[in-house]
Amino acid sequence: MNKELAVNKFVDMIQASWTWKRLTMDEKKRFMKLLDLAIERREIQGTYEQRFSTLHLMYDAFLQGCQYEPMGWRE
Repeated sequence: MNKELAVNKFVDMIQASWTWKRLTMDEKKRFMKLLDLAIERREIQGTYEQRFSTLHLMYDAFLQGCQYEPMGWRE
């Protein structure tokens, strides 16, 4: 896969996820701002797989900051 597409594919994936649907509009904006900052600082590097892994780690950490729980979160 083309490593340049990793961010776009990741954003498409999370925006279709149930966790994204349960975030507030403010939380969604904050995550996208964080992602833009990481891109601006060139912090997402490596192969497609490495970039995707970094993006997953960022989103997982963000969800943890939102008190994410795997079962019953914001139902």
